[in-house]
Amino acid sequence: MPYMSLYKKGDMQRLSLRDGDDMGIYPKEEDYTGGVMLSIKDTETDDVLACWGVYPVGPFHGELWAFVSDKIRGHGLWLVKSVRQYIDDLIDSGYYHRLESIVRADSPEYIRFSKLLGLNPVGKYREDEYLFIEFERVKENG
Repeated sequence: MPYMSLYKKGDMQRLSLRDGDDMGIYPKEEDYTGGVMLSIKDTETDDVLACWGVYPVGPFHGELWAFVSDKIRGHGLWLVKSVRQYIDDLIDSGYYHRLESIVRADSPEYIRFSKLLGLNPVGKYREDEYLFIEFERVKENG
């Protein structure tokens, strides 16, 4: 069974990436001071199953990021519920009014994951040879 904890230095290097994921440049641990960084680990083996967080890009505005291992398979429902609850709390607390995420258009699992987290697609753009979809979640008034 997985558990979520604060990110510990080196967790990204312990993560076995999914096929097609690339961490060549982004993210670097030192780029996330001031942001929320969390790790999801296996309770039995302490293997890192995922790293995710929110990087602040402006007042009340953050960018969600995540890297997920194939080892998370079988725990998808837990992952969605846990991450969504954390995102709900960040928005409901007023700490963030807008959270965004950028997903490659050829990544159907990450597109589905973004939607399950309550993010809505708001646009597309091309960078080099890749097409990306931008998702957002905005604090509702009231």
